[in-house]
Amino acid sequence: MELQALRVTRTAKHSQPEINPFASEGSVHHPHTTTAITNTDPHLPQHLKLNFPKFNGEGPINWIYRAEQYFEFQNIVAETQVQLASFHLEGIALQWHRWLTKFRGPLSWNDFIKNQFKWSSEAEEAFHKLKEVLTNPPTLRLPDFTQRFVIECDASRTGIRAVLTQYNHPMAYFSEALKESTLALSTYEKEMLAVVKAIKKWRPYLLGKPFTVRTNHRSLKYLPEQRITTPVQTRWLPKILGYDYTIEYKKGPKNQAADSLSRRVEVCFISTSIPSAEWWQTLQRKVLQDPFYTNLENRRASHNLVQHDGVWFYDKKVYLSPSSTLLPLILEDNHSSPTGGHFGFHKTLHRIGRSFV
Repeated sequence: MELQALRVTRTAKHSQPEINPFASEGSVHHPHTTTAITNTDPHLPQHLKLNFPKFNGEGPINWIYRAEQYFEFQNIVAETQVQLASFHLEGIALQWHRWLTKFRGPLSWNDFIKNQFKWSSEAEEAFHKLKEVLTNPPTLRLPDFTQRFVIECDASRTGIRAVLTQYNHPMAYFSEALKESTLALSTYEKEMLAVVKAIKKWRPYLLGKPFTVRTNHRSLKYLPEQRITTPVQTRWLPKILGYDYTIEYKKGPKNQAADSLSRRVEVCFISTSIPSAEWWQTLQRKVLQDPFYTNLENRRASHNLVQHDGVWFYDKKVYLSPSSTLLPLILEDNHSSPTGGHFGFHKTLHRIGRSFV
């Protein structure tokens, strides 16, 4: 025990700058993350406490160092280190861990910070303006019970949405996030869940009257005639047996009302890159400065040399000076660059020889 205390004391004295792996985290103590050491040596601390550090997204290097010190001191096996560290995440770090656990995506910490959805004051103001427009006349109208109701449904990966309309004017909106038990459902099952939930939501408007359900999932058009083959159909179809409905297929691009409620638009920046050879302009300048190219004027007729756009060509290949500073750049472009391929000597020489002499 004293040997361990000596190791901890030595680490505390010679730790990294601004890092105190043995600082107390407050009054909260966990039975698995706090250790008290009692010894008889007056030069050693009598009650040394080592708490696992919490991480809120700031100072990851310091946190990793303190966590490693805790693992070493407590002899934590490698199989349980990640699980133990996840119990002490806070704030944005906890959100990142939940994202990785839930979606198993290859999203790194830097990508998570960069792509994190930020709700700014401008977004808050725009949201309230949009909400006011969508929930007040003339956009939103009162229902006319003498006319036929139409439900437009849609489902996304994480939610289901529906709009109750008459004559293409919305009467009411419905939106619900999928629970953990329904996130793993197939696309067909999620779309069917949107239909069932929407009908149950507006039951007072629809019961006893014919109405239309529009969905962008074509197979649901034949839902009333389909043979019940899955547990989901067995559980959900009886809930809408007492309704007089007709299901119509509506293409996704035309089903904009429900589609806009079920997903957040992800804007992709599309750019077009065009390769530009900067060495070409450099070569044009070198031709005017290098004496090697000046002497080529006398040998033009006898050596099939042609000058075009300020550059000399031999047999339709660029004629380079033996002392040209572009030789290393051309070699790097045809060998070491991402498009070079890192081929061997003969292949690289053959590749350069197709364009240069």
